[in-house]
Amino acid sequence: GNGSVPFVEAMSSPAHVHVSQDSSSDRARARAPSPLSLSFGRMGSPTVLLVLLIFATMYCIICLDVVNPWLGGYQTAQGCFHLLTFTLLMSMALISYALTVTRDPGPVPAYDGLGSQPNDGLGDAECGDVDAGVKAKTTAVHVEVKRKGNGTAPRFCSKCLAYKPPRTHHCRQCRRCVLKMDHHCVWVANCVGHGNQKAFFLFLFYTTLSLVYALYLLISFGIDMLHQQAETKTSSFQSHRAPLPSIARPCFAGALLLPLSMGVGSLFAWHTRLVATNQTTIETYEGVRVRKTLASGETASASHSRVYDVGLWANVTSILGDNPPLWFVPWVGGPIGPGSAAGDGV
Repeated sequence: GNGSVPFVEAMSSPAHVHVSQDSSSDRARARAPSPLSLSFGRMGSPTVLLVLLIFATMYCIICLDVVNPWLGGYQTAQGCFHLLTFTLLMSMALISYALTVTRDPGPVPAYDGLGSQPNDGLGDAECGDVDAGVKAKTTAVHVEVKRKGNGTAPRFCSKCLAYKPPRTHHCRQCRRCVLKMDHHCVWVANCVGHGNQKAFFLFLFYTTLSLVYALYLLISFGIDMLHQQAETKTSSFQSHRAPLPSIARPCFAGALLLPLSMGVGSLFAWHTRLVATNQTTIETYEGVRVRKTLASGETASASHSRVYDVGLWANVTSILGDNPPLWFVPWVGGPIGPGSAAGDGV
């Protein structure tokens, strides 16, 4: 979250001994691979290489087999415009993709399970999806607790042997806890979390634009070819059509572009909703177990999905950054890096 997001407290529990937990968490961190080695290792993942191959194939076909023979490439103003626009969109998509793959998805800060951390949750502001009696109290304290058991104990990771701050989840593929984990994406060989959520969101944004733009060029190219064929007024279609390889490659690109545009576009629409409501995929499907202590001392415990929704503007700036002109620049702004927004993932 950003500076406008209030506090989340974790419930204390005498059943957890903090001295032994510190040494255990140190041993767990020692067993985990270093972030640097993981970043470079992910770039060699088969799925990452496949994505890069698809990008390269689409770019070469659109530029060499569509724009060049159709509009003359860089030799005409129209061809130059389309080539530069498509190159810019593809470049931004690839930069966003590389940042998503190589960035740490969400380093977990030290947390003892007893109290809240600065700027890491909810407290005085109202949260969504609570019952009418709870909504009437605006001075309540929200507590994220374990979903299992009696719903009062602090969240503790038995694999990392450490307490989990709010919105933290353990990833079995990455073998670690991730702050504000959304999901593990096989196509980036990495988790999507607090540290790379902006890069992932912009990757979907620029990839959707690139695919739709490529589809537009491909369809326009096909329509123009049909018009040229009709204008020849000849029954010999074979003698006037483009060579077979020039047609086969654009047809192959079209067979890939249509399903990819629909799939990536749908995923982008889904994550746009998550950004607007300050949710994660895990929270949407599993909910967040929250115990709310009212000013009167009464408590209400239930599972909600929009606990961290603090308004559209605050939700968006907590992920994309406080400077709107930099929202679409993947390497600045967001929760980490130069020009980052205040907050640490909640």
